[in-house]
Amino acid sequence: MADVRIASQELVDPPTDIDVDEDMVVTLRKVLHNSGPYGPVDVSISASASPPSDCTAIPGYANPSSASLPVSANVVIDETWIIHCDARSQHVFSFENEIAIKKVGVVDPNEGNNLASTELAVDVWALADLGILDQYVEDPPSGMVVGVPVAIMVRTVIHNGGPFGLVDAFAETVVKPPPGCYVTGASHLERIRGLPVSVDVILKAPFTIGCNEPGQHTFRFDNEISVHGDMVHVRDPEDGNNKYDSYLTVTVAEP
Repeated sequence: MADVRIASQELVDPPTDIDVDEDMVVTLRKVLHNSGPYGPVDVSISASASPPSDCTAIPGYANPSSASLPVSANVVIDETWIIHCDARSQHVFSFENEIAIKKVGVVDPNEGNNLASTELAVDVWALADLGILDQYVEDPPSGMVVGVPVAIMVRTVIHNGGPFGLVDAFAETVVKPPPGCYVTGASHLERIRGLPVSVDVILKAPFTIGCNEPGQHTFRFDNEISVHGDMVHVRDPEDGNNKYDSYLTVTVAEP
């Protein structure tokens, strides 16, 4: 008799996040043990995986299919799997292993400890590279008069570089007036629904600006775009292009 068993099984540094269409290699480590009294004994190793419906799990070509187990010694066996998912969500993989004695005439008194199953839960993210291409004041005033407010329209050109779309996004334009000037409604927040891939979209943000002092004054316009929080498992892989600053310089004259 030889009481062989899978003493433990776990994933080594398992990922918590992967991207849609990304191939990720995971390592499953199992500890095999032979409590004897007969040994050493060869065992077969049968490994399988149960991926979610829109995912795959491909075994590594070098995964061992057998091992020799001496009595009262742990044998560590590593196997690899390449996991891949086609859709965003949280996905749960299951990895199963079973060992069995290969030598005829050697009996395992407890086959109930020859099985092991390990789950891996990963968040799978779709990527949408949102960016601001340009921002400017439409028909900007070159001159203003002290105490006379002027209506302006700020145009912002946004873009979804993909690869995922349609994406809901937030865009916020903030006006920062110089000393001696003011703005009515200094912030404009807009939700963009269904931003497609590779299509420039122009946003319009109305403001009213004015100055109480004569001279040359420069207004600053800050804009930032981000993936809307309702878009579960969608992230922007490059946020360096999500902000844009532009300026408007006007000469303000006495009335």
